[in-house]
Amino acid sequence: MVVLSFVLSGCNTGANSDFSKELEANTTQNIDNTTSDVLDDGQYEVYTLLQGGSGKAHINSPCICNVDNGEITATITWSSSNYDYMIVNGEKYFPINESGNSTFTIPVEEFDKQISVIADTVAMSTPHEIEYNITFSLNDFLSEDSNEQSESEEDASIKEWRSSHTLTSKMELKYAENFHVTYYDDKYCLLEINGTDYYLVVDENGEIPTDLPDSITVLKKPLNNIYVVSSASVNYFEHLNALDKMAYTSFKKEDAKSEKLISLMDSGNIKYAGKYSAPDYEMIISGGCDLVVENTMINHSPDVLEQFKKLSINTLVDYSSHEATPYGRMEWIKLYGLLTDNEDIAVEVFDSKEALMKDSFNDTGKTVAYFYITDAGGVVVRKNQDYIAKLIEIAGGKYIFASDDAYKGSGTETIQKEAFFGAVSDCDILIYNTTISGDLKNKEALINKCEVLKDIKAYKNNNIYCTYDNIYLSVMELPEIAKDFNDAFNGKDVSKYLYRLE
Repeated sequence: MVVLSFVLSGCNTGANSDFSKELEANTTQNIDNTTSDVLDDGQYEVYTLLQGGSGKAHINSPCICNVDNGEITATITWSSSNYDYMIVNGEKYFPINESGNSTFTIPVEEFDKQISVIADTVAMSTPHEIEYNITFSLNDFLSEDSNEQSESEEDASIKEWRSSHTLTSKMELKYAENFHVTYYDDKYCLLEINGTDYYLVVDENGEIPTDLPDSITVLKKPLNNIYVVSSASVNYFEHLNALDKMAYTSFKKEDAKSEKLISLMDSGNIKYAGKYSAPDYEMIISGGCDLVVENTMINHSPDVLEQFKKLSINTLVDYSSHEATPYGRMEWIKLYGLLTDNEDIAVEVFDSKEALMKDSFNDTGKTVAYFYITDAGGVVVRKNQDYIAKLIEIAGGKYIFASDDAYKGSGTETIQKEAFFGAVSDCDILIYNTTISGDLKNKEALINKCEVLKDIKAYKNNNIYCTYDNIYLSVMELPEIAKDFNDAFNGKDVSKYLYRLE
């Protein structure tokens, strides 16, 4: 049996940086046509080939292997930090590290043979398991069309372009980690998203460099006919007074939350152009479209991205939901300010919202659980480094899993009811997320989902709240949401983002 350790990347943490330096500092050996059963103890390079999924993920090749008494461990890095467990041969493997990028140890039977694995992603509002095939080999996959190989070439071309131009400034970002804007030669604006997608944002009369690599997409302004698929993205446009830049949405008027958006849809200035996973290509082409702004849900519909590419319609995936803090999510308004020629307004709006968020909410000392119950009976909770958990702390509450290392990380985790009850039995406040499982009308409806909740302190004290469905859509209202949380923790009336179960 061969055992390999996986590192899922996407966050530039100090812990991972130190770990990488340690690997680089170790001596490695080259392997030529050697099988695993005759390898001497030591360190080696092993090549990897990843197949399956949406095609956007990749893993580094080669990776560093350690051989110790016939057991082989290898540490490899993925291009995403959105996986919280893996399944191999029917057995589930959880991260083995407490900080930095997630690390897994999984068994692999042999080299040069596809190994089927399942990796669970928390990129969406609910976890999704994705199937991959991974091949490990002592020989290089230079002849194979591997994702990693093409990604390496892309990175090299971008690095070469950067090095041939002079960096003159950067967009000031205090919190956001999933996009960067850099300026070269005082005239070129390079937008990087998620460390994988690159755009050259060019003014109407701006110059496009002749040496621009194919891996950088050109966004020529003005961008006046944008197809926006996410209500959260619409929220940025609205705060920039830039809804007139939109031409299409992926939700119907009756599902719109913004009164201004509804008015524009009534007038026909913004049209419903199909769901994000099934857009009306004919409408979009005939009406003209400068840019499609997706959210990370689109990574589960890669055929849509491919079709837009064939139609020469540029797409941009918003990764604001991956930000670790409420401040980071709000700071994405600066990216939308760049796209809509509202950079100064974006800075003003962000600064005002940051100031509101930093207004001192009283420390209530109340313990708070944020959760929902699945149809299968599991309980989905937020990990303790998730932005919702941090919003609770900002609002003067104490997230119930804040100091529990079993819940370290961002995104969500599904646990058994018994484990949840054991953790929250003395919890002061329960907040039930209705955006996934539907509205609850009263406390009895909650008990029908999980009867043991009636024994929890919060239930007995009538301190159970539910979210309205606008809580994830109102990104730039996070300070106001924090205020609603604080009012709930203080026993005051709430109305806009939460309601109390009676």
